[in-house]
Amino acid sequence: MKKFLILIVALVGLVAVAIGIALNSSLQTKLANSIMPELSINKVSVGFSSATLEGIKYDKFAEVAKIDASYSLFDLIAGKINVSSLTIRDAKINTNAIASKEADITSPKSAKKIDTPNTNFKFPYQIQLDNFKANISVNEKNFSISAKSLTAKENLKFQTGFIEASTDGATLKTSITGQKNLTEIKAILEADNKKVLQLSAELPDDYKNVSAKIRIDATDKLAQKFLPTNIALPTFSAQLYADAKTSIDLQNVSINFQGDSQISNLENVSPTLKPIGECSVNAKIIAKKSGEKIEVSSLDVNLAESGTPIANITSKPFVANNAS
Repeated sequence: MKKFLILIVALVGLVAVAIGIALNSSLQTKLANSIMPELSINKVSVGFSSATLEGIKYDKFAEVAKIDASYSLFDLIAGKINVSSLTIRDAKINTNAIASKEADITSPKSAKKIDTPNTNFKFPYQIQLDNFKANISVNEKNFSISAKSLTAKENLKFQTGFIEASTDGATLKTSITGQKNLTEIKAILEADNKKVLQLSAELPDDYKNVSAKIRIDATDKLAQKFLPTNIALPTFSAQLYADAKTSIDLQNVSINFQGDSQISNLENVSPTLKPIGECSVNAKIIAKKSGEKIEVSSLDVNLAESGTPIANITSKPFVANNAS
């Protein structure tokens, strides 16, 4: 009996030593930096209920000053990712470097066979994120992002949550509400006390049928709020509305689209476009598709340049069959 107790004490001691080594910040930092040659982290400290990463840098693409997270390890064992708080501080992303890297990868000299993604992938965990905050700079454009009460079932089927992102006086608010076998998403983008974008979408759990309504009322000045200052836009205004429903196999589709837009000063995009005057487009399209049958109730598209009509596409209601 005495030898058995000694063995138990020895095993407990070994487990304690193993846990102590596993929770050693220096060892965790060394291990994290060995994962990828492009990734470097100054400090990693991961415990049973919280984690901190500092001085993260990924090649020339991204860097983060600090990430703090509080979570439940025991819930993870039970198949649930439960994060009570997640904070990302002073993140910087350089998409220009990403684009340059992708150009090198996709060049003929470096072209390689790309494996087909596994579409049967299943995400087995439920997700619960109580509070999320991040301040991120994308090409020197600052964004503030927050989320509350974000939950999802297996396979990333989101059920509830509220997400808010803001920059330069513009704010995007998104709400997620789960009902029986259905998730409703609503989003409103406001800038200068004006609703630039309004979106409402319904996603069933099986994603077999999706419906969405979207309304856009934007100008170049509003769009510029989301872009780096070195990107020049032409002068434009756009009022668009769309109401669409579709099955995942595109066998049943319906769309109601109406739009009116004007664009000028195209030389801001390219000097070669300077001879082109102000262009305007207005359109109305109402159509639906059922199997091989296509029914167009309304088709009217008009294009003008400097007030002179240059194209008009219009049609009376008609029905067509793809199979014929």
